[in-house]
Amino acid sequence: LHERNRWQVSFGVQYLSENNVNNAANDSYIENTPFRKNASMLPQKAHGLGYQLSLERDFNLWGAHYLNIENGLFGKSYWDNHLYDEITNRFYLGYVYKQANQQLALRSFYEQQWYNGHRYKRENGGRIDFQHRFSPQWQFSSALEYGRNFYSNRAYLNGSSKLVSNT
Repeated sequence: LHERNRWQVSFGVQYLSENNVNNAANDSYIENTPFRKNASMLPQKAHGLGYQLSLERDFNLWGAHYLNIENGLFGKSYWDNHLYDEITNRFYLGYVYKQANQQLALRSFYEQQWYNGHRYKRENGGRIDFQHRFSPQWQFSSALEYGRNFYSNRAYLNGSSKLVSNT
């Protein structure tokens, strides 16, 4: 338990090679019309790096009760097509109840996404996580999440997101 209460750091980098980074159709004509697409409407290639960095720590309040702080940064940067660069940062703050073989976490979160160097979307909400270890090799994890999405330039996309996960 003492080891799990220190700063937990996770990071990674991967090479990206995309043949259709803009998710466009290959057809050079617009549906069943005589109109041709310009080059920006056709599939575009991009090469770059994907990266992630996560920091997390639980601070003991008393007994089995903890304050949890976590921040996760994820992104993609293409050196030959910056139009499709993405960054997502999510910050969690909340309560965790821990025992030797299980824990329950109730946390709020705030997330900000940038696309092509501009603020794209923000989301805030809450998450409940439950984990139970049956043995050193087996565990059960469950998560419920609800968030409200707010888009900077596309208010018609505002709404909610929901997540249910059992592993």
